[in-house]
Amino acid sequence: MAMGRLILSPYLYTERELHGLQKMKDYYGGQDGYLRIQSTRPQSLGFGLGDSPIGLLGWLVEKLHDWVDIAHYQMPDDEVLTFVMMHWMQGGTPGFRYYKMGFAEEGKGSTSDLFARYLDTPIGLSHFPEE
Repeated sequence: MAMGRLILSPYLYTERELHGLQKMKDYYGGQDGYLRIQSTRPQSLGFGLGDSPIGLLGWLVEKLHDWVDIAHYQMPDDEVLTFVMMHWMQGGTPGFRYYKMGFAEEGKGSTSDLFARYLDTPIGLSHFPEE
């Protein structure tokens, strides 16, 4: 079944969808390490990055390089520093703990629990070219 989808994928998906699938494959092929560490050991990471503004800057600039569409937007230095300071002032730990709580294995608040519920509140969605 999977092989059939792979062979037929150029016919089943639009060019934009194929581009998105490639981006997702690239992400899971080597860019999801931050998700893994934050969902398992957020406190250690929070203490380490909360103790060093230069470490936090390095961590976030690496992420911004992957997250920002640098072909169409160059983030000015003052905007990078503002982004880093927003994280620095609150401390690194609160932002990292979200992943631990959000990716809990079981029970209330687990990822499967969150996605299993129907949400009848209207929501908005954005989809940018490089997502």
